[in-house]
Amino acid sequence: MDYVSQDAPTPESLPEGTTVKSIEVIPPQIQLSSSTAYSQILIQGVLNTGDKVDLTRMAKYQLAGGAATVSPQGRVRPASDGHGTLVIDVAGHQASIPVAVT
Repeated sequence: MDYVSQDAPTPESLPEGTTVKSIEVIPPQIQLSSSTAYSQILIQGVLNTGDKVDLTRMAKYQLAGGAATVSPQGRVRPASDGHGTLVIDVAGHQASIPVAVT
């Protein structure tokens, strides 16, 4: 028998019968200027019902360029000076934003 803690996070999902029509990434670009700086990404989705939902924790993130790292929760932290692109995939939609670390 598998044991799952009551405190274990459950996977998030869309409300039954809904689909994502569009997504918006906030902020539209990231500029980190110190080794302790970070930025939290918010992925806002618009459903076929017109409702807006937070898709941040459902998204998959990929950061090219090596200038920063991104957590599964959408927190971007600097790794080294440089530029990169953060690609976000969620619910069949993709978006990308520039990331700069100075």
